[in-house]
Order: sequence, then C-alpha cells, then structure tokens
Amino acid sequence: MGFRRAAQTGEPLSLILVRLKPSHTPDSPPDISIALRDAARVLIRKLRTDDSLYLLSSSVFGVVLPNACRADMNRVVDRVTEGLIDASGDGNSFSFDIQVVNYPEQVSTAYEMERMADAFSLRKGSAAGKAEAA
Repeated sequence: MGFRRAAQTGEPLSLILVRLKPSHTPDSPPDISIALRDAARVLIRKLRTDDSLYLLSSSVFGVVLPNACRADMNRVVDRVTEGLIDASGDGNSFSFDIQVVNYPEQVSTAYEMERMADAFSLRKGSAAGKAEAA
C-alpha cells in the first residue's frame, strides 16, 4: 500500500530491515520473546508519526518510512541503532543487522523491494550494530 502511494505521487519510500539474533542460547522461548519485545518497543519509540512497523518473520522487523528523504532515513537508522544497542545491553541480550532499501534509488517495483526483504530475512550472520545500505 505504501509503495503504491509512493509510486503514484513520486515520493521516496524507505524500508529499514532489522534482523535480531539472540547473543547466547536462550534458556527458554520466553527469552526470545523478551528480546523481541524489547526491540519492538525501541523501534516503536524511535519512529516518526507516519512510519509503520511490521514483524516480517520470527526475528526480522520491517520499518516503512513513507516520504523520507535520505537525511530523514539516516536519522531514523541512527536512532534505531542507538536504541537497539541500549536495549541489547551492549550485545549481551541480542545482536542485530540493519539494511535499508530505498525507492526509487535502489528499487523500482514493490516486487524488487519484497525480494530484497526476503533475501535479508534468509541471510545468515549478524553483528551488533551493523547497518548497511542495500
């Protein structure tokens, strides 16, 4: 929906993908739930009014930033990164990867954006605080 609106109006759209990985073998499933809850709270607090947060898989969040210029997107990524580092207890609770996908700079269709999100979700490995632009 957001992509369709951006394409029709010619406005930019950014997708911030955040993958979480528990830093140690959790003692129980509630440990994973607590890490996800803490990360979701951080993401919600760091977003702008019009942004949307989605849980794309068991450990990947997607943040949709409508009408976000590169400077706005960078500010949100910086706030999210800082908040997740704090919430993870300097990596003791979980580590994370961040990837950003921008329309129209990097993708031209919703399908391309979805494929990049799928590839990010399936990719292995994680490093605390690692952010990359696609």
